Amino acid sequence: MRYVIGAFLALAIFGSAGLADAAEITGKLAAMDGNRIMLEDGTIFVLAQGGSAEGLTPGATVVIT
Repeated sequence: MRYVIGAFLALAIFGSAGLADAAEITGKLAAMDGNRIMLEDGTIFVLAQGGSAEGLTPGATVVIT
């Protein structure tokens, strides 16, 4: 029984390693408001503290991770 639990835990730990990978979304920037940006499809993202959208203009293609 102890080996089954150990194998299950190892599988759970190593199997979930791929979940830590960040997803990427590419889209065109529609608008910015403070620390929020909105893509043309209506998706809104809030920038992390210290993040900056400086230099971006509406219509620019952005990749969000």
